Amino acid sequence: MKRTLLGALAATAALGVTIALIPAGAVTAASPVTNPQACARMAGYTNVVNQPTPVCGLVYTSGSSSVVIPADAPRMVYGVVIAKASGIAPDQIVLRTGKLLALAPAEAQRWRYEPPAKVSHTIVRAEIVNNRVTKTWPYVFIGDDALVDHFGGQGFEGRVATGNKSKQVWTRVNWSPKGQIDGRLAGVIANYNVNIKDGGICRQAVSKQYPTDMAKTFGDGGKVKMTWVPNTFVGGESYFVITTGGTKFVRSAPTLYKLITTIWNPAKTGKWNFKATSAPTSFNRWDFVKIGPRVQTVKCSP
Repeated sequence: MKRTLLGALAATAALGVTIALIPAGAVTAASPVTNPQACARMAGYTNVVNQPTPVCGLVYTSGSSSVVIPADAPRMVYGVVIAKASGIAPDQIVLRTGKLLALAPAEAQRWRYEPPAKVSHTIVRAEIVNNRVTKTWPYVFIGDDALVDHFGGQGFEGRVATGNKSKQVWTRVNWSPKGQIDGRLAGVIANYNVNIKDGGICRQAVSKQYPTDMAKTFGDGGKVKMTWVPNTFVGGESYFVITTGGTKFVRSAPTLYKLITTIWNPAKTGKWNFKATSAPTSFNRWDFVKIGPRVQTVKCSP
């Protein structure tokens, strides 16, 4: 049942990068949930299976788990509907324990036309009758930005390189401090077109090194975006994805299952290595060796 990287990326494309938020005042007393403080920052509401659902805008990084949900009861539990391809009705839900339960046919039809990526982002409350889920209520939607916004205002320093590291180009990515619920954290390669100081070293502009390869790899003047692609399954993989003007670089990330059972602390990420999914050149890896508060960009001459 392990969802592949290509499937995860396709599911993200199906959802798009914009979540339509519903003002809090638009949620009526008849709504199945109010506004649980499931995360460090809640960010309005979005519709999931035509129900106003609170959006988690920033996960916790301390405590018992990154996303807080109520304890299970004998007939009322929490989990995630296992999405299938668009237009195909799901037939199972995975609980936080990893147990799989069948969805009643009527419930499967309710989720049939919901975009798969949106399904995979949603924690649901489920009623169990005779070891089968007969009714579900969306409880909280975990926004793409809920993880990557922790890197807002941070700087990633490292090298984009070929597979055998015979060619390497030093980069500093500065991430915007203004995170939004739009699915991606925006950033820019500070030394894409200019030489900049790195301590006592003057680092050469990226575009001046292997210029043809760098133009194909980054394009778009060095602008980059990062998002989180979750995975429904306990044993599956989730990804952080950095998108440039010409390449997608990915690395492993916490699954939705991990977020509701353990704590994720971005301060303990250490070195981060990304690999390209389909590189247009031989530069197919991006290894970051320093992650911390962004520093002022100072131009220099070699």
